[in-house]
Amino acid sequence: MGPIDEWDPALVAALDLLLGSSFPIFITWGPDDQIFFNDAYAPIVEMKGECLGLPFREVFREAWPTVSPPFMRALSGEASFSEDFEVPLLRGGGLARSWWSFSYSPARDIGGTVRGVLGIVYETTGRLLAEQALRSSEAALRSVTDAAPGLLWRCGADGALSWMNQTLQTYLGLSLPTDVRLQDCIHPDDLGRAEATRSEAEAGPQAFSGQFRLRDADGRFRWFFIRAQQVWTGDGRLVGWCGSAVDIHDWRLAATVARDGQDLVKEVAEASASLLWTIDLASGTITGLNPEFRTAWALRPSGE
Repeated sequence: MGPIDEWDPALVAALDLLLGSSFPIFITWGPDDQIFFNDAYAPIVEMKGECLGLPFREVFREAWPTVSPPFMRALSGEASFSEDFEVPLLRGGGLARSWWSFSYSPARDIGGTVRGVLGIVYETTGRLLAEQALRSSEAALRSVTDAAPGLLWRCGADGALSWMNQTLQTYLGLSLPTDVRLQDCIHPDDLGRAEATRSEAEAGPQAFSGQFRLRDADGRFRWFFIRAQQVWTGDGRLVGWCGSAVDIHDWRLAATVARDGQDLVKEVAEASASLLWTIDLASGTITGLNPEFRTAWALRPSGE
């Protein structure tokens, strides 16, 4: 580069700006694209030894096929910006995947001729990997919840649904985003009881639970056992509910039939127009089953 007092004033001004910045910046200059960088950029090349003043393509030999297109555009006078751009880098003794957001701009001399590239860079690898892990975790959770036979959801404090598993979406015939509230899907005859249960849960630590009918996509109602847990903020403010519902419709119908059957037997047995008895064929003993039998046959109250 020669003595520093002979350097182009534009280069000196760019270096002053670069060295005074806490953001990772480099600049290349001259026909060999020799690289200069500030302290914030130093960690990026810490595994490359003493590389200050070396040609850019030699310093980043492994990345050159990837970054050369925007680099060469800057040398031709065209600035560019790349976001979350994957760049292979030598790290830890091997080639590693990394992602960067960077701007490459032409570096011009005092006469306006492009003499190099000014690069402002920021690594986004950590953020992208964290986002990928989160998406993977969310996908796994979605697979589990969608495979669950029950209805699962999350709603705000006002009951507005913010998340549903696929089972609930199919049952209600909805998809997110939606402005539907869970209480909009409860049978009108059950709504008052549901609101009272919710008010009790909001006033204390107990969860919301009970048997209620929910409307399906075709407008029909089925019985569900519903349980929902409050979601509180750190200062004790209710911000939503996480809930589940298990279909108990067939069980409710069976229980109703059994209860009605028992009531019917009782009504028949106690009807005044009926005489009911059993007979032991071996002994010929007759046992009355209702009071009218004994009265009609003039039997003692406890006799046979």
